[in-house]
Amino acid sequence: QAEGGIRDVAVTGVQTCALPISTLKPRHLKSVCDSTLAWCVKMRGYKKYKGIPTVRVSLAKVESENTYGYYCPYLNEIVLYKETLKDYTVRKLISTIIHEYTHSLQKVKMSYNVMFDKYGYWNHPMEIEARKSESLWNLCYSDIKGSL
Repeated sequence: QAEGGIRDVAVTGVQTCALPISTLKPRHLKSVCDSTLAWCVKMRGYKKYKGIPTVRVSLAKVESENTYGYYCPYLNEIVLYKETLKDYTVRKLISTIIHEYTHSLQKVKMSYNVMFDKYGYWNHPMEIEARKSESLWNLCYSDIKGSL
């Protein structure tokens, strides 16, 4: 086992991406968030007029157990709910950041709510794009695992 709780497949047989988030120390949680955000910026770019979004882990409770996070276009911030993510793996954390980062590249301020009223969540074109982008988690993990 590596110092501080991040385990490596070569040492223990447990891949870091399969670790429950609740087992991570705060500095390792921050490391996963920061590394994933940096990967998103490098691989997907960012809107120069917005800047690079920040990532914040919230301790607030949410009504839906399926709400892992959201992107706030007014603060250009990705908010992750630790309470709903705690029983999930690092893979889900990375997927959630990529999903919300995708929203930072979209024009959510201008048309998200209008499209939500028309399509709902599951058929919303911006959500469909964001869910598809989650499949990049394995590429991201492959690139960042050495820094975790």
